[in-house]
Amino acid sequence: MKDVIKDIPIESQLYAWLTSFFGAWTISEWAILIGVVVTVCGYVRESRYKKRMLELEEIRVGVRDKNGELINEKTG
Repeated sequence: MKDVIKDIPIESQLYAWLTSFFGAWTISEWAILIGVVVTVCGYVRESRYKKRMLELEEIRVGVRDKNGELINEKTG
């Protein structure tokens, strides 16, 4: 058995392992994984959006300058 595995090129072994890994999951498991990834990415995007909107509001009010730095920190 060891001789057979040694004779198989490394690339072929790698492709075989990848194929078996991806083939082992069912469609519902892939759907769950994709749903988790999309949810996490959406959460990160939404939190970055809210942070930027808060920063723009602070610039409009006058708490931050145009570069986004707090005005009180510059004078202190």
